[in-house]
Amino acid sequence: MKKKILFGFAILIISSLLVFQVGCSGKKSNNKSSSDSKVTTESSQSSYDCPHCNGSGERINNVTGEYTTCSSCGGDGKVTKEQYDHLSK
Repeated sequence: MKKKILFGFAILIISSLLVFQVGCSGKKSNNKSSSDSKVTTESSQSSYDCPHCNGSGERINNVTGEYTTCSSCGGDGKVTKEQYDHLSK
């Protein structure tokens, strides 16, 4: 009887840990603050934070509600001035 109770308790703990791990790994956070500058200089080329994902490289799919790679910047989070001007309209 004790073995069944211990086994059940072990299964409960393991399944709880798995649910917690899956829940934590499925959520992404955007650590960018709104005070980050829009322009950064990389080897004399200007790049701008993508206006669609705010520079994170990911955005929420409006249909599924899931985080996906931003198609506007290709997941980089950066766009050129021309792309920024076009996407900001």
